[in-house]
Order: sequence, then structure tokens, then C-alpha cells
Amino acid sequence: MNIHSYAWRRSLVALAMGAGLAAAACSDDDDGPSANNNNNNDGPRNIVELATASGLSTLVQAATDTGLAPTLTGPGPLTVFAPTNDAFTALNVDLSAVSTDILANILLQHVITDDVPGSEVTTSPTLTTAANLPLVVDASSTPILVGGATLSATIDVVASNGRVHVMDGVIVPPTILEVAGALADFSALAAAVGQASQSVQDALAPSTLTGADPITVFAPTDAAFTAAGIDLATISQNELDRVLSHHAVVGQALSTSLSNGQTISTLNGDITVNISGTSVTLTDESGNTVNVVDTDIRTLTGVIHVIDGVLIPKPTIVDIAVEAEFTALVDAVVDTSLAETLAAGGPFTVFAPTNQAFADLGAINPTTDVLANILLHHVVPGTFDSAAVVATSTLGTAANTVLDIDAAGAPITIGGADLSDTLNLMARNGIVHVMNDVIVPPTIVEVAQATPDLSILVDALIAATLVGAVDPDTLSGEAPITVFAPLNSAFTNAGIDLNNPPADLADILRYHVVAGQALSSDLFDGQMLTTVEGGTLEVSIGTDGSISLIDEQSNVISVASPDIRTLTGVVHVIDGVLSP
Repeated sequence: MNIHSYAWRRSLVALAMGAGLAAAACSDDDDGPSANNNNNNDGPRNIVELATASGLSTLVQAATDTGLAPTLTGPGPLTVFAPTNDAFTALNVDLSAVSTDILANILLQHVITDDVPGSEVTTSPTLTTAANLPLVVDASSTPILVGGATLSATIDVVASNGRVHVMDGVIVPPTILEVAGALADFSALAAAVGQASQSVQDALAPSTLTGADPITVFAPTDAAFTAAGIDLATISQNELDRVLSHHAVVGQALSTSLSNGQTISTLNGDITVNISGTSVTLTDESGNTVNVVDTDIRTLTGVIHVIDGVLIPKPTIVDIAVEAEFTALVDAVVDTSLAETLAAGGPFTVFAPTNQAFADLGAINPTTDVLANILLHHVVPGTFDSAAVVATSTLGTAANTVLDIDAAGAPITIGGADLSDTLNLMARNGIVHVMNDVIVPPTIVEVAQATPDLSILVDALIAATLVGAVDPDTLSGEAPITVFAPLNSAFTNAGIDLNNPPADLADILRYHVVAGQALSSDLFDGQMLTTVEGGTLEVSIGTDGSISLIDEQSNVISVASPDIRTLTGVVHVIDGVLSP
């Protein structure tokens, strides 16, 4: 079956919304049997009245719930294959849990927008339903099957707007994947889905009869795949998955719900709808425009719109790393739970080390906290192309640290690491520059040394011979630490003079250190932290989210700048000295 055989059905668009079915197929002449055959005191009965009088209450309720009842009471002519209550019961499905979109799709698979007497049903190999789907008739034996369901002996019940054939079974429409697999023009799409990862296949096959949301699929023809140059023998798994996901939308979006300039969020990026007269096109993230050549094929799992091109999404930052086979970087991103942030967040500028760059670090065994700190030191909020990078001297990272840029020589260095020649890889959520080296973040002590407002802390650590204590060897596997770092003004206000240091200076400094990395997001109101000195600190979270610490002398010290993530742990800058 060629997909272009569906083109004549575009006039049935209004039908899909439930109110315009009759208008799409209405004729002034009704060649069906006379409605006078079922006259009663109220005049001829329409299809809904017939179904009600015949006790087909489940069908009538479903038509009401889906907004299709007015369609079935319209002028017609319509032919309805009407399941009995027992037929619906035999489905063993709670219809109240099925979305009204899917229930409407099921009902429309029982409706023909013409008067089809029983004699024509039994001699027709296929019929086309109001759902824009073929309905296969098998009259080769008894009972006769219509769409795989049993036709009862009660047929040709004539109504004022058509006729009813009673069904002993419910006609269950094919799924989107079954439709793609059955039509010749979608063999490439069917093959692509079969080659996709399980998560993509699952997304394209929702269990709608158990309550899952339907989906909308913009389905490229075989010619579209050929024109796009997509070779299923060579395309990477990641690229195939993201291309297919760019064609699927959660929820059923019928053509009548689309509007000019509308942005639709697919499972992987956005597409834009363009409507001009009767022409409907879609523009993908890469700027390609494709034509919608057929609409509103309504299936068990959602709706299909046929398109004559393949929609190509922009890659995310993670996609670029995956497709460049930067496995060390990708594994680290996954291990530290940063994949979602780098795929959906942003915009970011990412300095992406190659596999060799990681190998050049040698044998390292950092904790996930430290590994996350290292990775975030390669991430800069905002989009900076290579020209913008070399035009500045520093960039602030997502680790709340600073990268020094040295563009005076060759190669250019970022944070002391060599920048490669592979630059300006554009992503949906930012830009990627490839690095020949891993940018190793500064330690806590190095951050303090580079921060003028923390110079007294550095001097105090030296005076108390505690520099090594706040400099764990995290690359070899030692655990990171948390340091609450007092500003210079805090030491001054506390009356601490390093020319005449207090005898308990070492204990005071240890009271500012907690084992393990405690980010601000890890802290909660009333939490008690045990310091390296052995004392405790109480965390206080204000209604505005501000963080304070209450020391053992009941002093309340505010956190002025949280979450500076270093190679050796996290620093929270505070505006007072904590007293044990």
C-alpha cells in the first residue's frame, strides 16, 4: 500500500476532532436502506439512538466521553461496526483508564464514512475507516472477521444517518509501529526503529490501554531516508536514537491542533510548524524544512503524520562527546550523574578532553565527588566561541572556579591545559572545544592563595603547619574535604593576630574542616556537622535559602559564597571565624 493512497483523506481532518466527521463525508443523497424501516413515535433513529435502544451502553458512553457522540448523530451517511457490551468486557481493559484520545482512535476504527451494507462488507477485502486506517475483512469462513474481530449475525440495522453492523468483538487498531511495519513506504522507518536502542523503542510503543499517554510521530517515507543519506549500516547508535526521537512527541497532536509558528517539543529537541494556506511544513533544529504530506492516521498508540523528509536535531553536548568517541569523558559524565545537566541544561561552553588526555593523567582513582569537580572545571556557563575565548583572560566555571586563558603563544592554554585545533562544535545547548589535556582544578589551598580576601587563612594554615591537612591527595583516592573559609575581615573582627597567634590556632582551623564533600545542596536546617577538630556545627537554613552555621559558642556565622569546587574538596566562604 503506497502512502500517497492516503492523500484523499486529508479532507477528513475535521473528523478527527469529533465534530466534523459528517461534514467531511456528507452527501445530499442517501442511497442506503430507508430509515423508515425503524420508525418509532419519535421518527427515525440515528446511530446513537439505535445503539442506546439496543443496549450498547458501553459504546454510547465511550462516544460521549470522547466527544464523538455528535458525529454519530450527524447527517452521515456512516457505517458503524458496533461492539456489544460483552465485546468491550472481553477486552479486560478499564476504559476509564484509557486516554480519551486513544479511546476516540479505537472508536473511529469502527466507523466508515459511507453507507456500506453487509453485502459489500463481505465482498470487500479492505475498507478505509474514519481513523485513516485500512480495515481488513476476512469473509473466507465463519464467523466473518472485520479488523480481526468477529462480526455478529446482526447486521444492516438501518439508521436515519447510516447503518449499524453489530460486532461480537472490539476492533483493536494497529499500533504506530505496526502501521509502519505494514506499509511499503515505511520500510526504512520500521528498520530504523528495529535498530534503535530499547529505550527509544519503548518510547515509540506506549502501553496506551493501561493508561500511558499516546504519542505523535512524524513519519518519514523511504524516499525521505534515502534523500537524507541515512545509512542504517553505518549510522551510530547514538545518532540513530536522537534522529528518531526528534520525530516523536508525547501526546496526540492532531493536525487541527497545529498552528503557524507553533513550537513542538519532541523527545529530543524542538521543531517548528509552518502553515501557509493548505501547506504544512516542519522546520527542524538544523534549519531543514520538510513537507507534511498526509495527516491524522490514528492508531492504538497515537497519531501519525507523514512527512517527505527526515528531521535532523542538533546534538547536545553529550551527543558530541559520544559521537566523537570520547569514551573516558562520557563515562565520567555518566558516573558523576552530570549527563542530564550537560544534555539538557545550559547553554554551556565545554572544554572536552580526549581519551588520550585522560590517559596522560596516569593511573588516577578519584571519588565521584572529586571527578565531578574536575569535570565542572571544564564547563563554563554561557556560549563562548573560540574568538571569544581567546579575547578574554579568564572564564568562570560551573565549579565556581576561574580558568586562566593564555592565548599569547601556541598552543593556547586553558587553565594550564592545551587547547586543540578542533573548536566551535555547535550543540543545541552550547558549544564544545576539544582539549589535548585535562584541566586539573586548583586545590583548596591554591584557591585560597589565589583569592586576596583569603590571604590571612593561608597565612594561618602555614603558621599552624596545617597546609598538608587541607590538601588530600584526591587523585589517588583520598576522600575530599569541606572547608568553611573565613574572610580576612573575619579574622580581623575575631581579633586573631598572626604576629601573636592564639595557642589553639590549630584547633580553631580544624574546627573549620569537615571530612567529606558537603555541598550547599547537601545541607539542611538543623543538621549537625562533626568537624575534624571533633566539635560540632549546626546548620541553619533561612526562609530565603541563606545558609548560616552556629558554632559551639552560639555564634551565628553566614556563608557568604558557597560551593567553590576544587581538586581537594569544596570551599564555603564565611564572614566570621567559628569558635569551638
